Amino acid sequence: MGYKIAIMGTGAVGAYAGAHMARNGENVTFIDPWPENVETMKAKGLKVSHLRDVPEWSTPVRALHLTELQQAAKEDPFDIAFVCMKSYDTEWATTMIAQYLSPNGFVVSLQNCMNEETIAGVVGKKELSEEYIIPSVFNRNVVRAVARDVAAAAQATGVAR
Repeated sequence: MGYKIAIMGTGAVGAYAGAHMARNGENVTFIDPWPENVETMKAKGLKVSHLRDVPEWSTPVRALHLTELQQAAKEDPFDIAFVCMKSYDTEWATTMIAQYLSPNGFVVSLQNCMNEETIAGVVGKKELSEEYIIPSVFNRNVVRAVARDVAAAAQATGVAR
């Protein structure tokens, strides 16, 4: 624990992954363009339900509308930003959150497409590679140092064991 995490886009993927992180004590801020979604998260937190026989649960969260993100400039920067937007929103969302990253911070694509090149075009890249970072997860064109950090973050948050 100890990372300051931004979830850029709180649809199904961002909400689900981020809710698990928040529930496990991580410092997570959800950033979303849909005002009603943000206001509901502020009032009720995030509720996670499943199709299978898994108990429903809720967790309180910090949520910001895109227009409120500028207040993050007065706070400690984000260590990790997960971009969870539609692919066509990747570039502007990465550009928006990049200015609030710590100098050693990084951006992770948590999307239904391979958008690493687009993200790297905004925040820069080191050495690109294709590698497995945890069992059954393959990352194509991921910066090696970032892949190690993502694996460590996944371990720390309980996403991977």
